[in-house]
Amino acid sequence: MSEKLITEILLDIRNAIINSQAIQDFCLQKYNKKIKVFLGADERDLPEINNCPYILLDRGKATLKNSNTLRVVECEFYIFICIYQSDIQDDGNGIIYSGIIEIDQLAQLIRQEISKNVVAPIEFVEEEIPSVSENAPLRQYPVYFQFERANIKLRERRDS
Repeated sequence: MSEKLITEILLDIRNAIINSQAIQDFCLQKYNKKIKVFLGADERDLPEINNCPYILLDRGKATLKNSNTLRVVECEFYIFICIYQSDIQDDGNGIIYSGIIEIDQLAQLIRQEISKNVVAPIEFVEEEIPSVSENAPLRQYPVYFQFERANIKLRERRDS
């Protein structure tokens, strides 16, 4: 029995996001455009801000375990979410930056769609909103980033 390649699963994830009515409706309502999904990335040359909202999907390291009857592949993959949102709310008690709420809502929608529509077992491991840094000039208001790390675990039975 042959399992899918990791990149085929990443394509399934990309398609689940692109074909999600909930994600597309959210992005159209908040940003007046559909989300773009990039598979693979050059970290030194990220997509321009005018591509927001966008997602980068990329794979990380893979661990292979083999036995006579079973092959297990565990592979990290990354979901890098970027939005542009300049709206702020001042309720008299402080300021609420809408982007921090919206990126969390979008990330939750993405996790839900992946869990619902991708057959491979996926475990979401870590979530991070990168801090502002001089070395990363895009990571500042009104651009918001969220980074998700997840694992794909495949088991392949071997004929003995």
